Amino acid sequence: MNRKMLRHFFAGGRKQPQKSQKRNCPILNLPVDLILPIAEYLPLCSQVFLSETCRSMQSIFVHFRALIHISDEERLEFLVDRVRNLPSRWLCEVCLKLHQVHLQDTPKHTRTMTCPLGWQQLRERGYSLMSFQIDHRHVQLALKYTRMKDVNNVYQEYLKALLKPVYTSFFTHPGFTFLLQTMQATYPKVVDGRYLIQSVYSYLAAHTAVTRGAVGDLEVCLHQGFYSTWDLPWRHSSSLSDAMDAAFHDIGHEKCGSCPLCLTDFSVYITPERAIVRVWQDLGPEGSALEPAWGTHTHAFRSKYHGRYVYHEPGSIRVFHDQGGEVIEFGSV
Repeated sequence: MNRKMLRHFFAGGRKQPQKSQKRNCPILNLPVDLILPIAEYLPLCSQVFLSETCRSMQSIFVHFRALIHISDEERLEFLVDRVRNLPSRWLCEVCLKLHQVHLQDTPKHTRTMTCPLGWQQLRERGYSLMSFQIDHRHVQLALKYTRMKDVNNVYQEYLKALLKPVYTSFFTHPGFTFLLQTMQATYPKVVDGRYLIQSVYSYLAAHTAVTRGAVGDLEVCLHQGFYSTWDLPWRHSSSLSDAMDAAFHDIGHEKCGSCPLCLTDFSVYITPERAIVRVWQDLGPEGSALEPAWGTHTHAFRSKYHGRYVYHEPGSIRVFHDQGGEVIEFGSV
């Protein structure tokens, strides 16, 4: 129950009086000894909202310390509602506080974020693909500004920066820079209230031909990757690795796949001169960093909620992205 609904309920559904009129809230006519037991039937976060509706309620709940006793997850959801319509603030899922927006803070320039804990601590909970880095605040701000279409021009310009494509090169092997000419292009996009990205990894023949070994290593999510060597025990086979092998055996034909554990689809296309890996991902709707569509892409979520995944129909993320918002069903376990 949000603050607006609580005000409406405890005001008996009446219109708010003018400032010059005396306020007449029915529940405030009750003894404090009755108001507090009534409030106990509300969820803790709703009790917090109630305690902040007016000065009278603040006085009644002067010893109220619900925020101390609720879990970090409940506190986070409470703050998500508070920041929802504040264009100048973003919610930090690490320190659980609202921070001032920095208009130069984008996926291309993540070090300008405004949390005093520091950039590195937030990176541990962020999401990255090769050279592209994105944090949860970028997703939430982009979704918020898209929803708040009438927000002032400063934030609309910031929205354009948040959704601007990012282009960069990357290494195919540690210590071997120029085996192939590489380029990564990442295209953020908001569709039907969800934040999507399409990433395109291009490998062009340079000092060597495009071979399985020259392509090297690539991880497109926490669960899918292919590698030039298999000497490490955690580098096991994946759907992406299988698609890469199939594409090298069937030159000129696209091979598709998906991740069964997060909202990721991909394709691989190989010719003698180039290899193209395309990845479509859904990073979720507006909400907290505990939203599984986002969380299953991050190390922090995986370490805390091991075994919790989001499943989708293979290929549906790609269709959802390309068609701009067909209905799609997700399942969380």
